[in-house]
Amino acid sequence: MAGEVATVTRDRHLLPGGKKMSHIVISWLSDDGDGSCSCDIAAGLGESVLYGFLFSVKVKGGGTAPDNLFDVTLDDPDNLDIAVGNLANIAVATGKLYQPAQLIALMYEVTMEITNAGNAKTGSVELFILE
Repeated sequence: MAGEVATVTRDRHLLPGGKKMSHIVISWLSDDGDGSCSCDIAAGLGESVLYGFLFSVKVKGGGTAPDNLFDVTLDDPDNLDIAVGNLANIAVATGKLYQPAQLIALMYEVTMEITNAGNAKTGSVELFILE
């Protein structure tokens, strides 16, 4: 019986005008008991907090596709979803791209929570953060 696994990586890109964009990828494997996965994103990068402005989030299923209509939340330290429910009920066939109407300031821990993904399923969550 395997537990949940999440691997966090980051690439930084220089944008025109000298601004930087972090591309953070969380590759996840849901627990084979309850179909969930949880990850402190900053800790996965060896940091205590995420800094910057959330520009967009992309969610995709992996090689062992999650169950249809799985959910993702990105919780702040007060357990408020900074994606405000926009990453719920994700269709496996299409994935989801969420771009907030306004940039969301980040200067705290962010925890990714996957639920309803099914047992031992894979996928990825990509964050694009302006630094």
